[in-house]
Amino acid sequence: MGKKTGTQKTQKKSHQTLKVLGKEVQEILEQLSERQTAGLQRLERFEQRMDEQLEQLSDRHQASLRKLSRSEKRIDEQLEQLSDRHQTVLRKLIDAEKRVDEQLEQLSDRHASGLAKLRELEKLVDDEMEQLWSWHAWGVNKFEEIEKQIDEKLQTLGLESTLCP
Repeated sequence: MGKKTGTQKTQKKSHQTLKVLGKEVQEILEQLSERQTAGLQRLERFEQRMDEQLEQLSDRHQASLRKLSRSEKRIDEQLEQLSDRHQTVLRKLIDAEKRVDEQLEQLSDRHASGLAKLRELEKLVDDEMEQLWSWHAWGVNKFEEIEKQIDEKLQTLGLESTLCP
């Protein structure tokens, strides 16, 4: 058995080729494994960065929500204060309107009373003036009568009257 046959040689050659191919496949698999490991490491670092960024975003979001909540609370307090002030101003305005209405009513009553008194005074003045005119007319008539009597007496005495022109 010292001699190898052609088939054996072919088998040996095929076997050696298979060994070489196996080594190459093994090297390729190792390279792929290294690349895969490197890719996985990069992916893990990327995921870690994403997790950190998401955490930062979450923290910022929470801070923004807290700030927004404080702002809303402050706005609600200010709105409540404004509402309270508005109610106070409205109450004061209503009170002022009531006082003005009462004062206007009092003024109207005083005005009506004053007009009534003025009418009474006008009537009294008219009555008094009528009385005075009546007395004046009586006085003038009486004066004319007396003057006439004096003139008649003077004429009977033959004197000229100095009273009547």
